[in-house]
Amino acid sequence: MTASMRTPISEPHRRRVGRRLLTPLAIAAAAVLAPVITAQPAFAAPGGSHPIASSPNDTAAQKVVRVTCPSGTVATGGDAELPSNIDAWVNTIQPDEHGVTVLAIARAGQTQSWQLYAGANCIPAPAGLEYKAVASPLDSSAEHTATAACPSGKALIGMGGSINSNGVGQDKLGLDAVRTNAPYTSVVAHAKEDPSGFATAWNVSATAVCATPLPGLTVRSASSALDSSDNKGAVAECPTGTTVQSGGFDVSGGNGRAVTDDLFFAVGRGSGFAEFAVYGSARGYPNGSWRLLSQAICASQ
Repeated sequence: MTASMRTPISEPHRRRVGRRLLTPLAIAAAAVLAPVITAQPAFAAPGGSHPIASSPNDTAAQKVVRVTCPSGTVATGGDAELPSNIDAWVNTIQPDEHGVTVLAIARAGQTQSWQLYAGANCIPAPAGLEYKAVASPLDSSAEHTATAACPSGKALIGMGGSINSNGVGQDKLGLDAVRTNAPYTSVVAHAKEDPSGFATAWNVSATAVCATPLPGLTVRSASSALDSSDNKGAVAECPTGTTVQSGGFDVSGGNGRAVTDDLFFAVGRGSGFAEFAVYGSARGYPNGSWRLLSQAICASQ
């Protein structure tokens, strides 16, 4: 199945645009799978794939999905989708050489059943591949930042970030940035407490996927408007002849209330995807103006 053959999924899992992460067949299969799942490829790119998985559909406050890359391939990035009627957000999207781990958390007191859908971008291991992970200090600071940089001579081909709170309080914390800045050789992950605070020690980690530069390697960004709208979206599109290898995001403003609830590869291009779409919400809180940024690492891999 090629990327361009993907079809929208039906409610209640339908998101804010017609371009979806999962196929109807994947949704049907996901309903009987375990909490942490290894999935099969959703489509096969030449030498690569985009496997998908989901959590159970239940009322658990925290969901973790593990998506494993097929043998002979490695993960450069991941994506995640959440139901639009649930106050939940993504606090971890972390690639490694075997796959991607995604964690989502629902606001305390949420009683509806919900599911987390996740995917991994898997490619044949490129020359010079290495994963660099850096964590901020483990303390009770209101904000944490971590930066992971590629070694000299290597390029950034993927990125990820996560929050560690020793298993508690994820609903008081928000991962609001996993992004790269020029000259695009490092990853910055940023997270903060919500306005109600969190007294326990926690930290954030950034992961940079590094390798010998891939052909056509570039980074594209797109931003939403800066205003007080409750829901926002931004879609970064790769140049013609390239596809998305990994995606990132940045929530600016929002007073610790604005979060991301969808991050996904979108729009088939040949054997890959042309866009990385990010959607977020201020969740109905009066937060003033805020902005949402999407980033796509593109290459002709």
